Amino acid sequence: MKKAVILVLISLVVSAVVCFGNTAYASDKPKFTKHFDESLFNITDKGLFSVEILPDDKEYPKLGKDVIGLVIHDEYDKDVEGANIKITAIPEGRAGADAPVIKDKGDGLYTISTIDLKKGGKWELRISVRKAKLEDSASFIFPDVLNTPLHKGKYSAD
Repeated sequence: MKKAVILVLISLVVSAVVCFGNTAYASDKPKFTKHFDESLFNITDKGLFSVEILPDDKEYPKLGKDVIGLVIHDEYDKDVEGANIKITAIPEGRAGADAPVIKDKGDGLYTISTIDLKKGGKWELRISVRKAKLEDSASFIFPDVLNTPLHKGKYSAD
């Protein structure tokens, strides 16, 4: 009899931990990971994606010369593959003379050519991400974003 009561109590405790644990997890805000020290990082306006800009091949040699990389993750911090990426520089033409060429390299990595992030003056780089029915965008204000780098780690949309 004592064994049955103990088993029932243990079952109730385990059930409560599982139920309350899942509830607490579901209410947590999404956390996004910044992977590289020298990258630029932002979370999109609605908190659906994170955008990490790899400005050169210093930390990620697979990029190649004169190409920057974008690492896109979703709200579950998973790689976003096959997204439609749109790059807008404001004022227009500020990031480069030619329209950016964007290539999906897989595992959430996209490469962009014909963008010069070191252009002088104050300007905005807006990166829009569309995947399935989700669409959101992040802005990077230059040169401010270069002067206030975030350390690698976890960040929330707040």
